[in-house]
Amino acid sequence: MRRIILLLILMICFGQLKAQNSLFLSHQMLVPSSFNPGALGAESVSNLIFVYRNQWTGYSPNFYSNGGAPNTQMLCFNVPIQGIPLTGFGLNISNDNLGAENNFQIHFQTAFQIRLNFASLYLGVTSGLYSKVLRGNELNFNDPEDPLKSEITQSQLKPDFGFGAWYVSNQGYYLGLSTLNTLEPNFDFGYGKIERSYTLSAGTQYKLTPDFILRPNLNVRSDLSEVTFDVGSMVYYQTKLWTGVSYRLEESLMAFVGYGLLQNQLKVGYAFEYIVHNRAAKNSTSHEILIKYLLPELVFGGRKSVKTPRFSF
Repeated sequence: MRRIILLLILMICFGQLKAQNSLFLSHQMLVPSSFNPGALGAESVSNLIFVYRNQWTGYSPNFYSNGGAPNTQMLCFNVPIQGIPLTGFGLNISNDNLGAENNFQIHFQTAFQIRLNFASLYLGVTSGLYSKVLRGNELNFNDPEDPLKSEITQSQLKPDFGFGAWYVSNQGYYLGLSTLNTLEPNFDFGYGKIERSYTLSAGTQYKLTPDFILRPNLNVRSDLSEVTFDVGSMVYYQTKLWTGVSYRLEESLMAFVGYGLLQNQLKVGYAFEYIVHNRAAKNSTSHEILIKYLLPELVFGGRKSVKTPRFSF
């Protein structure tokens, strides 16, 4: 199966695919529940994740908008559940600023487990609200008499839904398939309908030495008309220090570094992204910070760890 995953990665790398222009986090492989609610079920420890992304740093507004460089904030809260088929629940909040347009989403997630002979299959559901805001006073119109010109800020709130499957083998590889924006929220302004998106994920791990682990990964995303992918690999040292590289189709190269603090309970990561395609309309660099805090004592169901001066049980 690991060979199949590596072959899939090579086929994607050298295949002819068309790039998709929607935003995707550099750290997507470290926050899988952000695009696949099934991955939530595989979480073994409660955690709180915050991601801040500054895209095309220093970008100057174009003729059509007075907004600055795009930026994104995401907050994920995941809690495992023990003792019942329902294995986890979570909260995912994202705020995406795109010049005069702002997209805000809040989703509640849950997942349950199906135990197989040599693997586990996690099925997840995410549901919530999608808010879009368009600030008319930040738009520039070529024709001052354009009937669509408005100084008014417009906003709408729509329900949203998605689901995903996350397959984890005992041998250390995973496969994921998910769909987001399943209801295709339709707004009366801006870009109208949000297209349904599909994500295929794959990854594995190899123990290079007792201290070093190599983890190649692949994420393919499509709305069935355009396709993009991220392919890369991370190297971990004692699960405390990591570094890696990744490539996004017809877009950019990414470099990663991260470190675990407070006995590995607090993890801090940084991603540097450099545009290598279609640079004329973009600034060359993007920056992203990830902060993950583990909450091992927060578990629902099962037996919780109770610490004494001599024992932990």
